Amino acid sequence: MPQAFTISIDNNAPPHARKKASVFDRPELVAVFQQHGLDASSLIGSTPFAAGASYRLTVTGVRAVATWQTLRGLVDVTGYWPVMVGDHENLEMIVARGGKARSPQEVIDEGLRLDVEQVQHQREEQYAAAYHTPLSEVLSHGAWPGPQEIPATISTISGEQLERVHLALLPTVEGWRVPAYLNFGAWNDCPLPQEHVCMLKHWHEHYGADLMGMTDTTIEMRAERPPRDRENALQLAWQHYVYCNETIGYDLVTNTLEDLAARLLDAPLWQFWWD
Repeated sequence: MPQAFTISIDNNAPPHARKKASVFDRPELVAVFQQHGLDASSLIGSTPFAAGASYRLTVTGVRAVATWQTLRGLVDVTGYWPVMVGDHENLEMIVARGGKARSPQEVIDEGLRLDVEQVQHQREEQYAAAYHTPLSEVLSHGAWPGPQEIPATISTISGEQLERVHLALLPTVEGWRVPAYLNFGAWNDCPLPQEHVCMLKHWHEHYGADLMGMTDTTIEMRAERPPRDRENALQLAWQHYVYCNETIGYDLVTNTLEDLAARLLDAPLWQFWWD
């Protein structure tokens, strides 16, 4: 039998913390999955939160994205948000790397008290203090790249290169809450969990961006309403860069703010990586 992953327990979440009044138990989940053509034989329960149990579903790598999309469409029915986490060890590493975990609701409440400008300002100040130079001064600019110069972003978590992919099912109907549940962040230059909550909520509201996958170093999001013009793409690119400096200069093609903006223009997949 597969081993259950380990995640922190939320003993303090109030009943109104979620849109849905309750989450489905395993038999109910199995029934819904079967109705929508999903194989539920690998579904296994895990550590409970105050909001409900958590589960893990294992699928073949080539079916991971399609399965996520189906589960995402069922969130308001089941009460569970799906997150592709790659292999089993990744989820354990996500939780452990963040250090001592707090109540998810405590982190969420703190994230809701923040705003995007505040988070961005704090991160710019942290960068300047650590590297003795403003972040804006190390940012490279250039001409807008041609259509063939910037390749499309490809998911590294969907698992097409993996035989199996695990999807964590967490008892929330809002994906921006997931970093609080999984204690993601607060190491090296990775934002604090509450800062992730703030930024992901903002991007969901403005771009229809949903958390799709996580590893111990990576976040992937799928945006329903990505920027459609260069001005908005440049504004979003700056937000991405402040949130995650590794979005520029850490590959061979994304070397300027304009390069990053071109990758975000009309692009449904967003990636972030922290060392």
